[in-house]
Amino acid sequence: MLAALARGSQVLASTHDSELQTLLAHTFDPFHFSEDPAVEGFFDYRLRSGASTEGNALRLLGAIGFPQAVVAEALATGAELTRNVTS
Repeated sequence: MLAALARGSQVLASTHDSELQTLLAHTFDPFHFSEDPAVEGFFDYRLRSGASTEGNALRLLGAIGFPQAVVAEALATGAELTRNVTS
């Protein structure tokens, strides 16, 4: 759908789906936001060129008081899944 829309229009799309970013790389220029723990609200809202290479949802949960043990376990699981996919 996004590729079809892009053939006739200027399109801005937002996704957390890294597979979709890969599939549409030839059609869309990727940009992302990054969190900054030093900034109130966690984001400086600066648009950065390129696809995001880091997930931020779990770190943000930890920053707002979600149990650190749960966040740490989820981060470790994510890192393990990434290692399995890239090896």
